[in-house]
Amino acid sequence: MLKLEFGKATISAKRAGPITYLMATGVCKDDGETYDFLQLPFFIYPPQWGFFVKIGGSTLKKDDSFSYTELIQYPPNVDFVHVKTESGSELVKIENVSLNFIPYAESETGIVGMFSVFNRIGTMEYMIAKADAILPAIYKHVFGPAAYEECEKYMKDHTGK
Repeated sequence: MLKLEFGKATISAKRAGPITYLMATGVCKDDGETYDFLQLPFFIYPPQWGFFVKIGGSTLKKDDSFSYTELIQYPPNVDFVHVKTESGSELVKIENVSLNFIPYAESETGIVGMFSVFNRIGTMEYMIAKADAILPAIYKHVFGPAAYEECEKYMKDHTGK
């Protein structure tokens, strides 16, 4: 059975339209760590989140750096996220960004097979995300997996048509 423990990371949050991205960066304490944000089971508003570490299922080694991003639905009228980590609880300010924000691009640009293009159903809005990203049901997969640059080209060729 996997054991969940609160993890240590630097947490940030960005909001692009209806989607909020929770992002954690840090250094692995043990071999094989994987990461997750989970909503804490408290019936309060706004919801609180925890950053967790699981051991196993990863090729990361002790002292490797990591970056983990999760897409969440979060109340649009709240400008902070309460996140509990190994270091305690913190209020993370949500930075508003444009709808075409790409949360993975800085560290993973151009890696073949890592990105796909998704379309917001009923609109001409497109976004690029990791190919294995779990998105709200308002998005459908339309292209990829492919290199990030190929996804950008697809979006350029299909936006506004």
